[in-house]
Amino acid sequence: MKYPNTYVVYDLETTGKEPSEDEAIEIGALKVQDGKIVDSKSWLLKPSVPINPEAAAVHGLTQEYVDANGRDRHECWEEFVDFVGLNYLVQPWPIIGHNIVRFDNLFVARAIKFMGFDLDHAEFIDTAGIYKGRKLGLVQGETETHYDYAKRVLDTKAYGLKYRLTSVYEELGGSSEGLQAHRAEADVLMTNYVYRKMAELDQEIPT
Repeated sequence: MKYPNTYVVYDLETTGKEPSEDEAIEIGALKVQDGKIVDSKSWLLKPSVPINPEAAAVHGLTQEYVDANGRDRHECWEEFVDFVGLNYLVQPWPIIGHNIVRFDNLFVARAIKFMGFDLDHAEFIDTAGIYKGRKLGLVQGETETHYDYAKRVLDTKAYGLKYRLTSVYEELGGSSEGLQAHRAEADVLMTNYVYRKMAELDQEIPT
């Protein structure tokens, strides 16, 4: 597969696991141009639904903290759309995330739909799909988009194969020092590291 060298990475933390009911409460994103991080941004959103205690136990974002420090979610989504280039003003850079095909993208699509935007014109690369596909020996078809490839791979049953971001990051030699796992700002850095390591393993130089 091709590994773009200019792209955007994003990650969400949410109120729960159901994209049709839950909402994002934290977004992290960074821009990489010619292999170098050139910009980064994060947003803390006030949701319209309560934070599930199980979700709070994972990312550590409590209802009290988000209520006190979060911003209007609509304003945050507008800024995110502009940052990643989903506003139709320009062709967006490829968008990279870990397990976004089955999780994060579903939250984004629902949130920006009410603003008149969608994800149809963007190219997505899922590092969870790359990692799992490599482990299972599944190759991307010549005419298969990466989105479709990642969806096919991630829908493939593989009992015992773990591809959580922190596990993949550590397996590939990433250091957790100074990073708060399961927070969006840290997760985008780990995702970027995983993406570039997978490119090295596939002996592909991002272009």
